[in-house]
Amino acid sequence: MNKNFEKKLQDLKKENLFRQRVLKESGSSSKIIIDGKKYLSFASNDYLGMSNNYELQEALSESCKKNGLGSGSSPLISGYSESHKELECLISEFLGTQSTIIFSSGYQTNVGVIKSISESTDHILIDKLDHASIVDGTLFSKAKFKRYSHNNISDLNEKVNESDKDIIVCVDSLFSMDGDFAKLNEIQKIKKDKDFYLLVDEAHALGVYGSGGRGLCNEMNIPMNEMVGITGTFGKSFGTFGAFFSGSQDVVNFVLQNSRSYIYSTSLPRPIIDATIKSINIVMKENWRREKLFELIEYFKKSVKQYGLNNLNSDSHVQPLVIGDERECINLSESLYNDGIFIPAIRYPTVEKGQSRLRISLSSEHEKHHIDHLFKNLKF
Repeated sequence: MNKNFEKKLQDLKKENLFRQRVLKESGSSSKIIIDGKKYLSFASNDYLGMSNNYELQEALSESCKKNGLGSGSSPLISGYSESHKELECLISEFLGTQSTIIFSSGYQTNVGVIKSISESTDHILIDKLDHASIVDGTLFSKAKFKRYSHNNISDLNEKVNESDKDIIVCVDSLFSMDGDFAKLNEIQKIKKDKDFYLLVDEAHALGVYGSGGRGLCNEMNIPMNEMVGITGTFGKSFGTFGAFFSGSQDVVNFVLQNSRSYIYSTSLPRPIIDATIKSINIVMKENWRREKLFELIEYFKKSVKQYGLNNLNSDSHVQPLVIGDERECINLSESLYNDGIFIPAIRYPTVEKGQSRLRISLSSEHEKHHIDHLFKNLKF
């Protein structure tokens, strides 16, 4: 068997699409140490700076001493603890849902949920820029699917009306590469005319938007009882690891019974669960983190306008600086790296070819002078 992997790798390099991992020694949401050198980082999803929070570290350490490291099993065997149940109840109360289950990652969550709730006779509609986990969950299901033009409500409405089957609409509330918001209120209006199942991934919005960080569905007053559910992660604003699906009792229980990515995965370690409980309780109460982040977003947007750059009019903490050409984007990323700023080039297949960019992830750990330093070192 010869699949010529070497040639395929060489082709990726020729197209400036070959990816390499960066070995970091340590880091936070705004700083990273590589080869003994400290860099200003805009490459972390730790939007509220919780990953280095002392109270979370204490919660994890105490739980580790008491409960050990690994959970030892999948959740349906012996990997489901009092801590797991407490976190599930906390999330349900936090979001105003009936029930929640915890997955090991956001990818596993979307794949497991979408495959579980869909049937071969269903039609699934997804936004063209939905996360890869939503795309893969749709591909793994037996349902027919279509992608509607990004945030194009007319196109979504047209595709909804074309179908005479049960419809599932899956959408990110905040798109991870463009930084824009889904038009959830307009999607909800379509849903009132022709009912369908709505699944929203709040991965990049939880912790930042909504009352106490409850997400964009909360901020836009989307009723929880009119959705099939919400997926979300702990590895971004909450600074830990893992993910969840939250919704009605029947739907969540059905996913629990049918999701292979849930049934056949080892449960998250209890220390991680206990640290996540602590994080959610802190994030709910400490509004100053969100307030500071919103100030930084507005400051960044003014700088974008001042320098005449293309950020796709993002209003969120995800700020894309679109460069276009893959080689130019790599060169700019390397130039910044040489000046002590770490922002990897985002290229195909994460974004379309010719749409390469620097994705600036803002955090409450950043300061305005960090943004000033970034723009002063942008060399096109």
